[in-house]
Amino acid sequence: MTRNKLLDIAEVGEEEIDAHFHLLPNSYFVNTAKNEIVRHVRMINRLLYEINHADSVGSLKPIIEWTPDIENGLSEVNVVTWDRAGLFHKLSGALNVAGYNILEAKAISRSDNIAIDTFYVQEKEYGHTIDSETVFAEALSNALISNEDLYPKISDKFLRHKVSHSKATHNPIAFSFHPKVEIYQALSRKTAIIETQAPDTPGLLYQIAYQLHRKGYDITSASISTQQGIAIDTINFRRAIPNQTMSREELEELSRKVTQTVTDTCPFLKS
Repeated sequence: MTRNKLLDIAEVGEEEIDAHFHLLPNSYFVNTAKNEIVRHVRMINRLLYEINHADSVGSLKPIIEWTPDIENGLSEVNVVTWDRAGLFHKLSGALNVAGYNILEAKAISRSDNIAIDTFYVQEKEYGHTIDSETVFAEALSNALISNEDLYPKISDKFLRHKVSHSKATHNPIAFSFHPKVEIYQALSRKTAIIETQAPDTPGLLYQIAYQLHRKGYDITSASISTQQGIAIDTINFRRAIPNQTMSREELEELSRKVTQTVTDTCPFLKS
């Protein structure tokens, strides 16, 4: 999409359009559909309005938009907010608390620290007694503002409904699949990529992203997909302290920790 075309249909100021083009890599515009780019620009416009009227950045509520895909039984969730430590794992955790299974996800941050996260989710078959979107917003607020660890709620919710075990035992591919974790480091040693393949179970993405956060890393972009019950995650990350390098030993320890975390998150792998 060209700058001028976006200016014609996004209905926001020229300066905001210019900023969007200057603050994101070219790959974003290549890999993002026109309607998604327009949606992101409009959501960022709303976020900037909230920033100008908020008491503090910490109190800002994320801008959230849900787009149902009734034909495929999915929902697309777009979240635009001020980037902060642990944002990605808190977003994925809040979706799990609300009863959603994450099938795909994309995450990217502009160089002005505005994060754009897109999730493609499917609601669990047992449903909810209250609105799931409201549950998601409340869980996300608790995680961002109160720094609540969402995993106990995720684990309790799905174990009570026996979703994780029934899903595993009815999927022979997932049941027999052993997790794979690989880390690739850039030549500069300032960025790295972690690739994981594991049976898709509730809270898996949350736990992987949480371990990166605990070890002092920031997620800069992510590509998540699920195929035949196997979650395939590619996450780009760097040190939370800008321009700090990562040693091979640190990354090897991270790989071991994530592998153990994935095994612990998939109960049937330990039997």
